[in-house]
Amino acid sequence: MAKTAGGLVLVAERADAIVGIIAVTVDPVDRRLATSQVLAVAPDHRREYIGYNLKLEALRRCARSDVAIMASEVDVHNTAMRRCNDCFGASTRPEMTDPDLLLSVVRLAT
Repeated sequence: MAKTAGGLVLVAERADAIVGIIAVTVDPVDRRLATSQVLAVAPDHRREYIGYNLKLEALRRCARSDVAIMASEVDVHNTAMRRCNDCFGASTRPEMTDPDLLLSVVRLAT
């Protein structure tokens, strides 16, 4: 795990290979807002709850840092990510500028 000045990066490893990653940035003006910039899992390791666990840990760490909301953009066809966000009670709406993107927002208990 690497903590950056404005967020964090979490990495999942199996047998010394990176199999998943999440990167989160915190808004520099309003530190209560964060954006999940990327969440990716290696194809051979999908359906192992790696993405879910990475997002869960990122949400936990953000909540400890007083982040209240984490947002992410999800391709409308990315069913796996949409379901993952649903597990966290995300509110999802179409992105106003791109019909192929959804904006998902998770409220954190702080």
